[in-house]
Amino acid sequence: MANLTIRNLPDEVYRRLKLLAKQNERSIEVEARTIISASVLGEVGKGLGAQMRATWGANVGGRLEIKRSDGAPRDVDFE
Repeated sequence: MANLTIRNLPDEVYRRLKLLAKQNERSIEVEARTIISASVLGEVGKGLGAQMRATWGANVGGRLEIKRSDGAPRDVDFE
């Protein structure tokens, strides 16, 4: 396997990479390798959300409009 050294990485990019690694419970090196591999090999967008969109199309990820009832509240009987 090859090695790669990245010089002059902006501080903000490193900070965010470190944060992503922590959120994903990985080292910074593994997080960077995962991001680079996914980007170069085209694995981006193959997660659950992308699979759902491929299966159900425009019906997934749309904007859900919630309409509040304008009626009076009703009593609830839990028996």
